[in-house]
Amino acid sequence: MPDNETSTLERMTKAARLFVAGLDDGQRALACESLSDEEERRRWYFTPNVRNGVSLPDLSAPQQQLGHRLLASGLSHGAYVTATTIMGLENALDLQERWGAGGRLGAGDDLRVRDPNRYYFSFFGDPNDDDWAWRFGGHHVCVQYAVAGGQIVSPTPTFFGANPAESPLGGGYTLRPLAGEEDLARELVQLLSAERRAQAVLSPVAPDDIMQGNRPRVEDGVFPVPGWEMMGTAADPEALARRRARAGLDEASLEATRFTFAPKGLPASAMSEGERDALRALMQQYIARMPADLMEAEHAKIRADFDAIHFAWAGGWNAARGTITACKRRASWWSTTAPRMTRTTSTRSGATRRATSAAMRSPSITAPPTAMRQHDDEIVWGPLLRRERRYLPAHRSWRRIRGVCL
Repeated sequence: MPDNETSTLERMTKAARLFVAGLDDGQRALACESLSDEEERRRWYFTPNVRNGVSLPDLSAPQQQLGHRLLASGLSHGAYVTATTIMGLENALDLQERWGAGGRLGAGDDLRVRDPNRYYFSFFGDPNDDDWAWRFGGHHVCVQYAVAGGQIVSPTPTFFGANPAESPLGGGYTLRPLAGEEDLARELVQLLSAERRAQAVLSPVAPDDIMQGNRPRVEDGVFPVPGWEMMGTAADPEALARRRARAGLDEASLEATRFTFAPKGLPASAMSEGERDALRALMQQYIARMPADLMEAEHAKIRADFDAIHFAWAGGWNAARGTITACKRRASWWSTTAPRMTRTTSTRSGATRRATSAAMRSPSITAPPTAMRQHDDEIVWGPLLRRERRYLPAHRSWRRIRGVCL
């Protein structure tokens, strides 16, 4: 449990210093980068890529514990539990994919794609200084912080995904790590009046993923990016076209959900009081990933900009809460957008599984070190969608991935 008598920055700095101090020279060479390495600092993934950093298998058990202490310092208690649950789902996904059908990493097929230990820590600069940053990431978990002038200036990107989105537990119960994000958004769209729902629902068919993806900056006018661009695999536009055709995702649906800085959907100012309360609950679900003091700072931003926040939805919206079977719940996508933060979630359904992705980003997370103190002056509007990867070939520990489902 976090120590409520100290600030997030104090806990985080102490944890980072202990972690880095405990690394040997080889581990430190993997984990520590220059703060001036802008390309690497801005790089992040939520796909099962091999990436730069020191991984959990590179660490001893005491070092792994120090790493988890750092991760927990940047999350609320509930969010840390969610993150570690998502990490554990890699084994469940491997089982569902018949122990290896999801592909392999590396030319020698020596690395698992679905590996609950393949998560990486990276540091930029020295946590003993006033300006530094750190990153933790692996499949479906990304946590990243930037510190400038001895203050936390960016707690994003934060990305949680769940694949499978729903897993059976004993006694007929179900594990749904991102149930809150999914259910609260669905409840909001169902609560809207018919007239307001018509404004909020951009398309009856959901896009095939979150559109900004892992772009280092939120960009205007983008569509979902083919998985091969992020994963570094061979392009297969025919397979993408077939998948979109099966989902009924045509050009009109894609255009309706294209990311734009101009906000889309229904503004909070046009909602009834009950609908506004539902929107607040949905945004709280994302903000609650942060430690208490940072969460309160985000609340203040939301209160200041609440009327300008837009809610947008695409895909099916009338399924019952908690539906388990994939075929009973259509794919869906939604976003809440505010001047300083975008939050997006998508669910994708297949014949035997559903995957849920939930991201929270601000435009400031990728500000260069010289501008990190001024990051909050940059304002971006528009729903968060998926970003593309343009610099993967330069990634020093890059290995190609064959036949991987994101």
